[in-house]
Amino acid sequence: MAKGGVHLLEGKDNTMFDWASTELEEDRLSQTRPSFSPNDRKYQTASGKVHRARILIVDDDACILSVMDEILTAFGYEAVTAENGEEALQKSAAGPFDLLITDFQMPRMNGVQLAARFKEAAAHMPVLMMTGQSAQTIADHAPEGLIDAVLFKPFKVEKICQVISWLLPRKSEFSD
Repeated sequence: MAKGGVHLLEGKDNTMFDWASTELEEDRLSQTRPSFSPNDRKYQTASGKVHRARILIVDDDACILSVMDEILTAFGYEAVTAENGEEALQKSAAGPFDLLITDFQMPRMNGVQLAARFKEAAAHMPVLMMTGQSAQTIADHAPEGLIDAVLFKPFKVEKICQVISWLLPRKSEFSD
């Protein structure tokens, strides 16, 4: 289904934005196995280096940050948290991230503005937006290609891991 030129993959709990292609990625998403082994959480960079996926989580709600940090760490990711866009940009100076997970509505710098800043530095980095807003609101505020997926609050742990697995290729997906 398309809304405002944005392809939406609708699941039971969430909607995935597929900005770049005209084909929906339903098959790939449905085939993502819910394997939560830390060994599967390795990520291969463009240069071929394999490491634990480093994920930056940005939200002005300390509770959400704490829960997301615990979940992602438990599933073998290196989670780094920031309470606002400025703090996120400071933390990115210490080293690159493989994925940005950001809230949409935050004071001073919203998630769309933050995503744009990160994409300026690393266009290939996927961005996962968390929001309590509607899909149309996100589509109205985010230009094509900026947001790779959206999780609508509240969401389940399984959905977080499924979407991250969809966004980040695992080590096993690369030929040795």
